[in-house]
Amino acid sequence: MHEIVHKDLDLSSEQLAEIEDIETRFAGQRVQLESRVQAANRELAEAIRVSNGDSRAVQPAVDHFHDAMGGCSRRRSPISSRCGQ
Repeated sequence: MHEIVHKDLDLSSEQLAEIEDIETRFAGQRVQLESRVQAANRELAEAIRVSNGDSRAVQPAVDHFHDAMGGCSRRRSPISSRCGQ
């Protein structure tokens, strides 16, 4: 997405400046969201390791991972939602 926005779209200097501002504000949130996904992934790996094939024991970790991934994708949209303006 970053490559497309910065190189492939014919944006004005004002639009590019606004996008840079959005990216700067989002940078800290992105790190936090990625950390949540990594922690949920480790939790899922551990649940699978100790589950002895019991999918019911793994399901809460799967749900947590999906929640973390969903949070990440919901928060990645500020630029794409603004590009149509």
